[in-house]
Amino acid sequence: MAGSTNDITDRKIAELDLRMARDELETKITERTHHLELEISERRRVERNLESNALYSNLVRRVLVAANEALNVEDVLHVCLDEVCKFTGWPIGHVYEVKDKDGVILVPTNVWHFTNPNKFISFRTITENTQFRSGEGLPGRVLESNEPKWISDIDADDNFPRMKVAGNLGVRAGFGFPVISGNETVAVLEFFAPEPFAANIDLMHAMSVIGVQLGQVYGRKRAEEALQISEANSRIEWQRLEDAVNSFKDGFALYDADDKLVVCN
Repeated sequence: MAGSTNDITDRKIAELDLRMARDELETKITERTHHLELEISERRRVERNLESNALYSNLVRRVLVAANEALNVEDVLHVCLDEVCKFTGWPIGHVYEVKDKDGVILVPTNVWHFTNPNKFISFRTITENTQFRSGEGLPGRVLESNEPKWISDIDADDNFPRMKVAGNLGVRAGFGFPVISGNETVAVLEFFAPEPFAANIDLMHAMSVIGVQLGQVYGRKRAEEALQISEANSRIEWQRLEDAVNSFKDGFALYDADDKLVVCN
């Protein structure tokens, strides 16, 4: 009997040791599997981030290349609207510009992007008749902060004046970003979708980059346009002077401070 009892005890101890060893092995396998899942998840996250960063970098590059090739400011803004709407799939893009000397009033422009213009006639009409001061509406908030702003659901937003004019504008989400030339916001680009959208932080960062880089192009184009206008005005004034001189019956000559002949009849 003693032998049998010892055999049973040894067997139970062996079974217990085996069970403990199996449990320990299962724990290690579970932990290892969990670590592998975390590694795979992290690798996929990094891959998604790299892919996302590449997409946004390509967007920024396309906008800037096309903007630099544009002939004037309006073409620059059109390019940006088209590229961002194409990238996001959002159907509406529009530009507000700062027009007052104090830089606190935004005026609507006729620079638009529409996927389906006939679908948003009411929104376009109201927008083209609405100015914003700094802090008012989506464009005003962008101007006040000099940063991109996002509205996930316009219906739930208490600072969207255009909604008060017409209850159904056909838009539910929107974001805008500033075009910054020097240290000032010179324009605000706004975009809208017909459905609510949660804020996209990566897109907002890309818009910040575009806004600063676009501002440099914008400023250069503005300077080029101002120079062209100045040269055109100078030609007009010179022609007026020549016409006046040639109308004199008597001889006439005009010299500069260095006694160089400027104009004569």
